[in-house]
Amino acid sequence: MSTDPNIPIEETAEAQEYLEGKKADYEEKIANKEEYWQSKSKKWQQEANSRYNTSKSITDRIPFGQPILVGHHSERRHRKDIERSHNSMRKSVEAQQKADYYGSKTVSTAIASDDPEAIQKLKDKLEQLQNNQEQMKLVNKLWRKAGKPHPKQDNMNPDNWEKFGQLLTENGMKADDIKRLVSRDFLERAPFSYHLQLGNQEMSRLKKRIEELREKLEQTLTEGNKETQYNGFTLVENFEVDRLQLIFDKKPNEEVRSILKSNSFRWSRYHGAWQRHLNYNSRYYAQQAISRFPEELF
Repeated sequence: MSTDPNIPIEETAEAQEYLEGKKADYEEKIANKEEYWQSKSKKWQQEANSRYNTSKSITDRIPFGQPILVGHHSERRHRKDIERSHNSMRKSVEAQQKADYYGSKTVSTAIASDDPEAIQKLKDKLEQLQNNQEQMKLVNKLWRKAGKPHPKQDNMNPDNWEKFGQLLTENGMKADDIKRLVSRDFLERAPFSYHLQLGNQEMSRLKKRIEELREKLEQTLTEGNKETQYNGFTLVENFEVDRLQLIFDKKPNEEVRSILKSNSFRWSRYHGAWQRHLNYNSRYYAQQAISRFPEELF
């Protein structure tokens, strides 16, 4: 492991080799997710069609507009047919909703922490945000240089407004778009005062997340995953997938599963573990859940 403090951990040879090796697994995981959603959507679509056909076949046997003949020997069967048709149609609608849900699911465009390229993607996003911030600062500087013109000012000098547009054009910016933005602000502030505040907050968030991922990457390369053995299960700090996992020897009982769910742990079929994102909160809630486990886990 390189100890040069001037080289970010993700740019070391060891880290590059490790991250490159993770790419195939990550891509397979994403592909498995999409395949799973498609298969679930197909399954529920078939169920919806089957239930619909069942409902329709029942009503097709009843003449259109045929009332229930009260007191007739057919009354009971007629009512049962209507009930069965209604139940099948209701289940068809429910199945269709599930089919639509799984069919609409797509892999999030957000940067996942277990993505081998997460740090680089965050660095690229931070760089783009910093460039945008510099551009907005320049616009505000030109606005002040032009005399802080605003079209809603009663005493605004029109020449200053024109000067502002000229300065923007000279600096390669779309003057009409920026002047339109200024016109919408009733508080007569600098064009990007509010945007700069939000940008600074987002940059701080990105920097913090990059440092957290660097710490986890260094932990993985130097020490690997942390495992703590308990009676009947293992608590794993899995830095490779950025998850805190509880791996049981066999399926836990309903009470244990309820405790896990109440502490935001979710079952992962892919990893075969109850897990949530690895952070300080997950460590705290894992201990809270473990302290509430009954003596009988299974």
